[in-house]
Amino acid sequence: MGAIAAWIGSAITGFVSLITTLLGQKLAFSAVYIAVYSAIVVAFTLAINGLLTSLMVSAPAQGFIQAGFSLVPSFASTCIGAIATSHALRWAYLYKHKLLNIKVKS
Repeated sequence: MGAIAAWIGSAITGFVSLITTLLGQKLAFSAVYIAVYSAIVVAFTLAINGLLTSLMVSAPAQGFIQAGFSLVPSFASTCIGAIATSHALRWAYLYKHKLLNIKVKS
C-alpha cells in the first residue's frame, strides 16, 4: 500500500512540475514579447519626434511648409506618442486577456 501511495505522490509531483514548467515558459515568453513591443513603441515615438523636429528646422523660413508647421501645435509629437502608447497598451491587455482565457480553458 505504501508503494502505491509513493507512486501516486511521485506522479502528481511530476505532473505539477510539468505544468509549472510549461506555464512558466509561456509567461516568460509573453513578458519578453511585451518588452520588445514596448521598446519598438518607444523607438517609434522618438523617431516621430525626431522627424517632426528635423522637418521644422530644415523648412525654409518663409515657405509654405513652415506656414503649415506653424499650424501644428508644439505638443503634436507628444500626442502621437500617447496615441501609439495607448495602442500598445491595448494590444498588451488583449494579449494577456487571450492568454488567460487559454489558461482557464486548458
